[in-house]
Amino acid sequence: MLNSVSQKLDENSTYYPFEIIALDGLNPAQRLLSLTRAPLSRRVTAVVGADTATVDLRTVAPRLWKLDRVVKGDATTDLPTASALSYGSLYPTSLPGLAWQRDWLLKRGEMTSYWRWGDHWLGVSRRPFAATTITLIFRALPLAFTPGDVVTATSPESELGEVWHSLICDIAVALLLLREGAGEIEKAQQVLSQVLGSEMTRGMRALMRQQQLSQAGSAAQPAL
Repeated sequence: MLNSVSQKLDENSTYYPFEIIALDGLNPAQRLLSLTRAPLSRRVTAVVGADTATVDLRTVAPRLWKLDRVVKGDATTDLPTASALSYGSLYPTSLPGLAWQRDWLLKRGEMTSYWRWGDHWLGVSRRPFAATTITLIFRALPLAFTPGDVVTATSPESELGEVWHSLICDIAVALLLLREGAGEIEKAQQVLSQVLGSEMTRGMRALMRQQQLSQAGSAAQPAL
């Protein structure tokens, strides 16, 4: 993928070493693609109990961006294994929806629902009597490349399927060309519009414009 992006950049490739291509091109490209056209589904298990009825998603699923289902038992394989309780899905609820129930956080019994607190915490209701395994099924961001991954021109490879690799390279080239002059920027915007859609491209342009104005304002401030 590194070689492919470097070749598509053509004469501009000398300005983009492999590390820059991976970190500033391939990383945001595969993230944009996973958010729009190539969702990456993952499953992980967590254990909840009477004393630990909450799960820290930053530890269990750090790349989670959308939670699809929560299932009782280990459903990470094609042949799910039931937990000590009956196997099945938990339905989503909310803290305001639970608040009207007296002492809802202390109630124990068969788990029926799960709730979210902010972006990083998940809890179950009711609390199980014993430690119980649950499975989180979610959409994840692809694993980001690091400087240590950039060893040769043939590595690294994206966690997304090989069918998406060519498109990732096209998006990476477009993102890197946004640094160039007006002519290259127009080409890059056309590519991004075709791949990601005009609405998201307009949002990216507005965000870039806001960042440019912010940087210009910071540069104009007199030094104290």
